[in-house]
Amino acid sequence: MIAYTRTTADRILQLRYKVLRPGLPISEVIFPEDWDQATRHYGAFDDQGKAIACVTLIPST
Repeated sequence: MIAYTRTTADRILQLRYKVLRPGLPISEVIFPEDWDQATRHYGAFDDQGKAIACVTLIPST
């Protein structure tokens, strides 16, 4: 079963890194806005709690 939920940047960073910037430093997928209160992170997690999909919504100014 897949669980869809609001989450934190910490729980999705490995997936983001694996998909967007493999081979580069993980710092390449960490954005300053990741920890802003207005930023929202959502993830799909498998039965073992592993992130299999994610989306990050950062408000524009």
